[in-house]
Amino acid sequence: MRYQIGVAGLMLGATISAAPVLAAPRCGATGELDQVISPAKGYIRLGRGTTTDGTTIDVYVAPMNASWVAVARLTPSRSCIITEGKNWQSDVHAPAPALPTGGPSS
Repeated sequence: MRYQIGVAGLMLGATISAAPVLAAPRCGATGELDQVISPAKGYIRLGRGTTTDGTTIDVYVAPMNASWVAVARLTPSRSCIITEGKNWQSDVHAPAPALPTGGPSS
């Protein structure tokens, strides 16, 4: 099988079973969670965003099994897997353009 992973893709590691939606978030120490969804486990972080309340959300994809996981970074030391799934398909096949740096030009 061939998988194309884009900017918005994410994957779930083998130690976390894929499910469409979790009944409740699984939370724990950020360092421990990062070991479960690490590149060594086949995961790649494909994107990061900030919710309206300021929470950082990371999306990971495991290209080898098309699994994905979304992680809420609550504090530097506490994170939660908020949802996960399988059959990841990316609609984006090219890197996003770089955003401009600095403030507005005068």
